[in-house]
Amino acid sequence: MTRKVLYISNFKNEADPDTALNKAYKRVLFVALTLILVLGGIWYLGKLLNIKHSEKMYRYFRESDQSYDVLFFGSSHIKNAISPNDLYHEYGIRGYNLSMQGNYLDSNYYMIRECLDILEKTKRPYPEMIVMDTYDGVQEPGNLHNAWDSLPLDGTKIQMIKELADDDHKMGFYFPFSLYHNRWNEIVITDFEVPYNNILGIEPGYELYKYDSEWVSYPEMKTEKMEVSNEVFEKIDRIMDLCDERGIKLVFVYVPDRRYSGVCMSNTIKEYVESRGGTYINFEFEDTGIDYDRDFMDEGGHLNIRGARKITHSLGEILSKYGLPDRRGDENSAVWDSYYSVYLDDARKRIEETPDIDPYLADTYKGEL
Repeated sequence: MTRKVLYISNFKNEADPDTALNKAYKRVLFVALTLILVLGGIWYLGKLLNIKHSEKMYRYFRESDQSYDVLFFGSSHIKNAISPNDLYHEYGIRGYNLSMQGNYLDSNYYMIRECLDILEKTKRPYPEMIVMDTYDGVQEPGNLHNAWDSLPLDGTKIQMIKELADDDHKMGFYFPFSLYHNRWNEIVITDFEVPYNNILGIEPGYELYKYDSEWVSYPEMKTEKMEVSNEVFEKIDRIMDLCDERGIKLVFVYVPDRRYSGVCMSNTIKEYVESRGGTYINFEFEDTGIDYDRDFMDEGGHLNIRGARKITHSLGEILSKYGLPDRRGDENSAVWDSYYSVYLDDARKRIEETPDIDPYLADTYKGEL
């Protein structure tokens, strides 16, 4: 007698459409999760490996809840020259220095837009005023990275990349890992925990450059002009129009840099700005007390901290006359007083760590330290 055994399966036939659909969903989910992990890892590595200069300079501005009366934009000449802490301590005017070395008129047009967007997103008011220098030059990719790497890839940054980055360098801005992937052997602890500039953006110099010859300021410099390209005027127009649209007073400045050509070009730009009803301050001809033989930190004409405090003092007097308020003693004074204490601590540390510091610079703070 033949015994028949009936096997009853607990599983659905593989041809069952529900089972096939579930498998398809699992495959899609697996691929999606894999892509998320891979892309997330690449994003993290790009952030870890990139140069942190931008993060160091702008992080506090982005994360702070403070509002400002004035923001400073421009190149290294203003980055080294304007001390917001001294401006507040002496005049009660609250500011932040958002300048960046090697970033000129084109980059700063976009940087102004980006920083105003940051204020909007964090529900802070626009400043009453923007002060910026008119130093211009060839916009190198490395300097753009210094300024922009930590800022989000938003519409403003994408427009900046399209306009200012050449085709060979665009990918490095869109996809930082493609640029920094070989930087493994340079990673240090500050790549993981970035120390930020906590002195409101200035990069003070504690060096004294000894020039071979004395600076001579001759009377003709006040009127002598040098040709400036129409391209520079177009860049200035765009910045002026932007500030007009946002209801912000714009003040252009020339920070002394021991260049006759710089003075003559600033005279030309000043004439153009004023023809449009704008404001231009040439600190070459203001009573700043600058010592042209001892108040610079390098051959490139960047002011050291002694020169920076003099320019800041002179600017503070002018901005007060323009109507920026003295906020010392208001409900937020304790915060800004603490900023000044941090600034003095930073100065003390820099003076102690600078080998063979010149007594002229060591005496900058006149007993405050």
